[in-house]
Amino acid sequence: MKKLLNDIKRGLTEPTFFHSNLILLCLITISGIYYFSKNNMYNADTAFITMQSLIIPFVAPIIVCLPYSSMNMLEQDSGYKRLIVHRIGYNKYVIMRFISNGFVGGVTLAFPLLILLVICRLISPYSQLGEVIKVICLDFGFGVSYSTIAYGLTFFNNKRYIPNIVPQVVYLLLTYSLPYLNLDKFYPPLSYAPWLLAYQSDIQSILIQFVILVGLGILGVIYGILYNLFYMKY
Repeated sequence: MKKLLNDIKRGLTEPTFFHSNLILLCLITISGIYYFSKNNMYNADTAFITMQSLIIPFVAPIIVCLPYSSMNMLEQDSGYKRLIVHRIGYNKYVIMRFISNGFVGGVTLAFPLLILLVICRLISPYSQLGEVIKVICLDFGFGVSYSTIAYGLTFFNNKRYIPNIVPQVVYLLLTYSLPYLNLDKFYPPLSYAPWLLAYQSDIQSILIQFVILVGLGILGVIYGILYNLFYMKY
């Protein structure tokens, strides 16, 4: 448990974690400028919804994939991963990193939104506070699922940018293709901001997407464990 907590702490203090949070805060600021320039009357709910859903839903996967997937590939390139594996064993290392990677991915999205929650409260009291908190929790799950698939991809390639780019590319392809297939309820941005298409938003469809992503990440982990078992290469 101590090693897991240390690994989470390390992920939360990595420069890429702060870079991701800075990017999100900049996008929130840009969305805020748009909101305040287009409205004469303001309230916390509409301010939060606009700043949370105007830009971020379309770039969220790459942002949550940056912190730990980048660090995983850096450790592999530098040889630091080999040192950790010698200390705790490969299987324990992979499972520890699987958990900490998912948690850091979730916090990457949720933390800036908690800051936004407090800032918007300065405008007015929330009338839908419960819904806003639910969406923040949903976005934590979004971060967990996409960072998990990114971690799974680290077992299939030696290129640092692949785990960062592939989830975003697939996300955008599905974003543009699913509406044409009449699968609007699986529209990927709804899993981050369900109020984009409230009439199509379906928590069951969102959870199915999360389960698929986490499942694919787990398959990547299983592949890595089996590959190491037979080839002893890490």
